[in-house]
Amino acid sequence: MSIDSKFTHGLARIDVRLGDYEDSDTETIWQVRVRQAESVEAKIPVILFQGYLRCRTTDGMGQALSIGVLPDYKLEDVVSDGSLNAEFERFANNYVVESLYDQARRALESQSAAMDFSFKLDLECPETEFLLANAQVAEE
Repeated sequence: MSIDSKFTHGLARIDVRLGDYEDSDTETIWQVRVRQAESVEAKIPVILFQGYLRCRTTDGMGQALSIGVLPDYKLEDVVSDGSLNAEFERFANNYVVESLYDQARRALESQSAAMDFSFKLDLECPETEFLLANAQVAEE
């Protein structure tokens, strides 16, 4: 599988709040939800990646949602036994996940800097957990 030059991504949501959230039950979370969708404009199948980053410190908490779209792919073609096949997972880790994480991380760090604190998030993308939102597509 090669890099698809049509892959696009953007920031969908950001929320940063001041306050001491150290005692909350939330730790830093990074996960990517993968699901089948359809392009509204082009009426073609797309694989939608939703990257979710949530973190907290003694100064505040934040969460960001970044979205990536890979057109002309069907989830049923890249899923086997209820999970992403190895080739597609390598592709996603190498070309998709890093972009989504970097975008979410930069958004949270820039917003927290405007509020005079930092989340001190790693520049390197952590290990990613892929969640299949509609894995039943693969079983049809």
